Amino acid sequence: MKNRHFLFLQGVASPFFDQLADALIAAQQQVDKIHFCGGDNFYWKDKKAWHFNAPSHQLEAFIAEKFCQAQFTDVVLFGDMRPIHRPAIAIAKKYQAKIWVFEEGYLRPNWLTLEENGVNGNSSLSKNPDDYLLQSQQIPMYQNGLDTDYSILIRLWRDIQYNFARYLFSYRYPHYQLHRPQSALREYWGWITRFPIQKIFGDYFANQIHKQLLKNNSSFFLFPLQLHYDAQIIYHSPFETIEGAISIVLESFAQYADKKDVLVIKNHPLDIGIINYRKIIQQKQKQLKLENKVFFMNGGNLELFLKDCKGTVTINSTVGISALQNNSPVISLGKAIYNIAGLTFQGSLDDFWTQAQSPDKTLFKNFRNTVIHQTQINGNFYTEKGIAMAVENSLQRILCATAMETE
Repeated sequence: MKNRHFLFLQGVASPFFDQLADALIAAQQQVDKIHFCGGDNFYWKDKKAWHFNAPSHQLEAFIAEKFCQAQFTDVVLFGDMRPIHRPAIAIAKKYQAKIWVFEEGYLRPNWLTLEENGVNGNSSLSKNPDDYLLQSQQIPMYQNGLDTDYSILIRLWRDIQYNFARYLFSYRYPHYQLHRPQSALREYWGWITRFPIQKIFGDYFANQIHKQLLKNNSSFFLFPLQLHYDAQIIYHSPFETIEGAISIVLESFAQYADKKDVLVIKNHPLDIGIINYRKIIQQKQKQLKLENKVFFMNGGNLELFLKDCKGTVTINSTVGISALQNNSPVISLGKAIYNIAGLTFQGSLDDFWTQAQSPDKTLFKNFRNTVIHQTQINGNFYTEKGIAMAVENSLQRILCATAMETE
């Protein structure tokens, strides 16, 4: 096997990159890494690394120098739209290095995403529905993947460790700026104050909304919100804010939906309450005279609503894939891998309320199978079992691609 030189950039808050690098070294590959903050350093054990602690405008020259010195063949990173990663990706393309981008799974809960060159709006997945029929005939049929023991509490603990190290060693990286707008402490406070209430009251009231809709035989649409700082919103959608998206969806619904229809807006399960969406929706609801026509919920079983709704409005959330799997008509208002003719509504939002059609089941089956084959890794980034699975399966894909190219 040809020896290659891997450059690791910033990863997820867990030991995943550290263990993947160990596996590559065991496979006789060369590995280096750049640390941008103390959290990166905490999850990298006993291996070489450079520390970037200069102002951000010097990052491009720093990475270019390392490429010139080391002749990297592969770059590994989590999240291709992070500000610290975009100049590195541009340089890697210039040197024709392979770019391996990890992200949370397009399919949940047993999968994570690994694509070459980009994910989400930058994905190389085809938008031609005919391609999925052709490709699905040449690949195995995938099921739901093996269980990975995913735990939100373990994920939170990993994140706390990462950010504690980031704060502790902040003096070493004085210019580092987090890619999220709020501090880790603000996020943790949001978790502490919001999530117990969500589990106790949010799920209860969501269930009551669902029961009421079924009791009244109400036809309803679902609009799942995304995190306001998500790269999917910032870089791959026409909206500057979630509030702006809410406003446009409500205005369209008020004017063009059947007067008997109802709209259910579900908050993102990881939202920490910085923006008061309930108040924003209530104000807009009053302005548009939509009293008793719009429901907002902070919890609940999404699958229940997807199975019974008249259609699902997404920006580019992966909920769209779950909706398609439940045969729900879907419209995507942003760049999404599933925004394909035959799967999602290709007309305007104004027309969607009355012209929505269910997805082509055969196309979705082929699409899902191809997405798993080309982009999904069975495993997760956080639990010991999930990391071990992710390392083994990622290593196989990375080295297999390398071997195929050098044959």
